[in-house]
Amino acid sequence: MDTKHDNLEVNLLLYDHQRSSEESQYRDSLLFQGFYFSLAVISAIIAAVIVLNPSKHWLSAATISFISSAIFFAFLISLGSMKGARDAANKRRKEIENDSRLRGLVKTSNSISNRYKNKLESMSVGRWIVIIELIFCICWVFAGIAFLLAGFGIIQLD
Repeated sequence: MDTKHDNLEVNLLLYDHQRSSEESQYRDSLLFQGFYFSLAVISAIIAAVIVLNPSKHWLSAATISFISSAIFFAFLISLGSMKGARDAANKRRKEIENDSRLRGLVKTSNSISNRYKNKLESMSVGRWIVIIELIFCICWVFAGIAFLLAGFGIIQLD
């Protein structure tokens, strides 16, 4: 009777491991799709600002820049949330892999993560995506400020 209970727990852990892995892969896919979408958006925004001729229409260019910054801040929050869910699924998967009842039944991700040589290489792709979105957000804020300063004659945009 005790063996059946152990087998049920092992099967539940294996199922949970599979679900955690699938959840992690799904969130990775969402992260990449969101990032690619944001690249398309940034291309459209840059094209709009170039066509607008910011040296003549500085207020419109500044407005577009600040709205763009808000858009990328929303992307940043969204992608950060997806990354958090993916990290939680990965954490649960690693906890299951370390369960003594599953020795030899699942491949552990520890051997994969041990091959990284330094911190830069071990940063997840999700973290890089979030960092890039943060950079986009900051750049649009600075562009908006630059357009405003140019409009007031403090700097020149040539």
